[in-house]
Amino acid sequence: MKTILLTGLTLLTCHLATPTFSQDDTSNHAVYYWGGNLGITLYSFDRSGLAIKEFYKVNGEAGFSFLFRAKSKTLMRTGLEVSYKKSPFLNSVSTYESFLDLPFMISFLNIDRSEHERTRSINFLIGGKLSLLLEHGTGTKADEIYHLTKNAFGDYLKISLLSEVSYNVFPKKTGKSMQSFGMRFGKDFEDLVVEFDGTTKPVARYLTATLFYSLLFSFKK
Repeated sequence: MKTILLTGLTLLTCHLATPTFSQDDTSNHAVYYWGGNLGITLYSFDRSGLAIKEFYKVNGEAGFSFLFRAKSKTLMRTGLEVSYKKSPFLNSVSTYESFLDLPFMISFLNIDRSEHERTRSINFLIGGKLSLLLEHGTGTKADEIYHLTKNAFGDYLKISLLSEVSYNVFPKKTGKSMQSFGMRFGKDFEDLVVEFDGTTKPVARYLTATLFYSLLFSFKK
């Protein structure tokens, strides 16, 4: 089941990355952008109430990014990323989780800020993210390290809500690089977790804010 799920995520990413509808401003050829991205994430734990002690942590994220730009200026963004989180102590136990993330977002508001040599835009996107468990571990206040759970890979899949505001600088011609940076916000939902094995307990109550930067390159179909 875990192998099938990972294969399915890979095939889905490849399908989403197929440039069947994105077109360059000066060409009739389909084009898409691919590259890498880096991010710094501030996350907190949603206690659904007034917390006695607030919980905030910071981590880094990195991965591959794919972006499509339609003739209507609509953007679609997807990719593959790796992230991790450490929960507060719940019943004296903290949980460590790392994930393989597959985000997918589409823009609903596009503000054109074009100039002579570059096409610039401010874009607001909304969508979701699939997160497949890579590693899982637990620790108590007396522990110095997390005790990793054996064979935890693929034990569950989380579905999260994503939104993004980004500033994008596109080339006027294909074959050049484009840059994208902005803020991305996410929210987990406990009811949107698919468990394949009951030996690990997922933590799906995070609120996240990520400052990211992407360097992408355009290719014709």
